[in-house]
Amino acid sequence: MKNNLKKFIAFLFILPIVPTILLWLKSERMLAITIFSTFWGLGFACLISKAFAQNFKKCVDKIFAFIGKYLAIVTLFLGYIAAVIPTSLIMKLTKRDRLKLSRQNVSSYWLDEKETNKDYERQY
Repeated sequence: MKNNLKKFIAFLFILPIVPTILLWLKSERMLAITIFSTFWGLGFACLISKAFAQNFKKCVDKIFAFIGKYLAIVTLFLGYIAAVIPTSLIMKLTKRDRLKLSRQNVSSYWLDEKETNKDYERQY
């Protein structure tokens, strides 16, 4: 067997250990037994048949590729909804203008010397 296939089979045996322990401690014993026996059964089936292991790995790779393709898009979209939109609404409701974009009656956007920092060592 190729080294990559051996790692995949080892992954099938190691993956269910932590979720099984956590579910067992939360008294979800049937679910823990189901997860553990499913992964270990697939692991033993892959050990027995190299063809089954290769086909099963191809299917898993396709599923992970599909998930990975859209995971970044969904994560960024949810992050935008969770962070940018509420911040924008709060700023609009409190009428804060941090960028000072709403100044309409200004002839120039240059800052006066009085408004600038006199400490030249800390100007940047």
